[in-house]
Amino acid sequence: MTTISNFKGISAKEKVKFQEQYDLWMCNRTQDEIELYDLIIEYDEKLFKDFTFQRESLITPFLKGKTKVNGKWVTFYENPHEAIESITDSLYRFLVADLEDAEGLVKHPTRTMTIPLHNLGRKDVILHEMIHIYEDVLHPMYKEILQHCLYVRLSKKIPDLDTHILERCNLAILHENAIDGGYHGPLFHLKSLDLDCRCRFNLGTVFGGKRIEEQG
Repeated sequence: MTTISNFKGISAKEKVKFQEQYDLWMCNRTQDEIELYDLIIEYDEKLFKDFTFQRESLITPFLKGKTKVNGKWVTFYENPHEAIESITDSLYRFLVADLEDAEGLVKHPTRTMTIPLHNLGRKDVILHEMIHIYEDVLHPMYKEILQHCLYVRLSKKIPDLDTHILERCNLAILHENAIDGGYHGPLFHLKSLDLDCRCRFNLGTVFGGKRIEEQG
């Protein structure tokens, strides 16, 4: 059991369509797309346990509370809900194809993530796009919890964390990014810094670069 998914008003018919497209893609993936898929599974299991609300992740304190269901007190994991266990449950297809003037592309309306072949070995690029997908599928209430937990953890590792956030997430920059290449808000920035620390990248590596995110 993990986090409730957020399909943003997608109808049952559209979910069926996305499932059919995903199943067809799984049967017809290129070798490069199989390699990309395997990398995403690896990174997801090692670096995104917080985004799937695993018990052994930084959001553990938020999993200990109980709620009453049918007269019985149960934990988050004992209460049935629509959930995703990994990024692969999002019904996103992971494509390898040429892109014009972009290092990576996430298209929310079609549920696709595209990485050019020359970036297939770029861990930072793949991680960047994975954050975009999770921001799309996670329920807003969970994103708020994640933002809090990431801030608390990173504030112990990065002395000038607030400066980093203000440099990337002031309103002027957010507006410019939204026009040029999609939304990269505080949660995105915090998770990108978390990945920088855990992968031993220079701060700003996962966030940086020119990429495109198409909103629905």
